[in-house]
Amino acid sequence: MLHIDGDIEYRAKIRQLFSKESYAVKGCGTIAEAARLLKAEDCFCVIADVNTGDVPWYEGLALLRNISHHLSIILTAGENSKETESRARIEGVTYYHVKTFSDEEVLYAVKEIFDARQRGVECKMKNSPKKILVVDDDPDFHEAVRLILEKAGYTVVRAFNKDDGKKMVVSESPDLIILDIMMESLTAGFQFLYEVVGTREDRKSRIPVLSISSISQKTGFKFSPLTDENFFPADDFLTKPVEPEELVEHVAALLEKKL
Repeated sequence: MLHIDGDIEYRAKIRQLFSKESYAVKGCGTIAEAARLLKAEDCFCVIADVNTGDVPWYEGLALLRNISHHLSIILTAGENSKETESRARIEGVTYYHVKTFSDEEVLYAVKEIFDARQRGVECKMKNSPKKILVVDDDPDFHEAVRLILEKAGYTVVRAFNKDDGKKMVVSESPDLIILDIMMESLTAGFQFLYEVVGTREDRKSRIPVLSISSISQKTGFKFSPLTDENFFPADDFLTKPVEPEELVEHVAALLEKKL
């Protein structure tokens, strides 16, 4: 296990804690040093503080994941912030702890990660990433959404028009659909919803749909899943442009609701 923290005394505390549990811990104060250690010897888990010193923590984690693609991350911080918490979800951090956590909490997190690694392929299959189908005619939007969702741990498949989207619903069996409204025609998204999802009263598919569109700016018409259940049978609606944190939060909420 690798521990990255500029606080030498705190690194010593973590090393002592895990040594009692028979874990081998190597500590360092910067991402650059962590990268050197990781190249020399792979590890199953990294505990990294948000104040890594040499680079922003999320850039540092990306660098380490380029060295070890299956690295699990426990992120620590001196104090919590909504910005850090949201970014941790986007970056696919396994656990996020404020440094007031107890020894039992951090030991539990590491044990969970270690046990999952020991289970190997079986664990990966049980925890396979959710698949999201994005149906939109804008290549730039596709790429932006793909980067955001893949960082959050999702698998993304794409269709650029209504008919291809309908085919991919069958071939890919997505867990969630992100849908534009105005594509090859002004009503293509509506047609997709009616043909694939149906109305709320006569639902053909149980796949949740998050509509993300700029139709409100262009037409002035605003949709609400609460008041337009049959006219607009999507489960949720966001307006373009959408913030990464907002997108991840809405996707996670719909997937949790589905469960």
